[in-house]
Amino acid sequence: MTKPFSESKGEQGVTRLVGRRKNEAAAAVEALLVAANRISGVSAADVAAACRSVKVDSTRQIRKECKVLYGRYLDYCFEDKMLSPEESADLAHLQQILSLS
Repeated sequence: MTKPFSESKGEQGVTRLVGRRKNEAAAAVEALLVAANRISGVSAADVAAACRSVKVDSTRQIRKECKVLYGRYLDYCFEDKMLSPEESADLAHLQQILSLS
């Protein structure tokens, strides 16, 4: 099974979206997710810090980009056409830390 987040996908996907700071913030959030062993290990504060590191105040400013990241993970979860309880928990956590709920 492929990984949902990767540095190369970030360069080709999310970071090609319009707006340099938004791109940098989305790439910083994706890098944070890549570096984490588990999505549950990433907090909303970690995501906010990644955004602030590139002078983006909050995930609300990169909502579209966050939806792309969430959608990518959702696609990853359904590669095997089943959603495990762990994947469901990860999706709920990702939705919360990306301020999509």
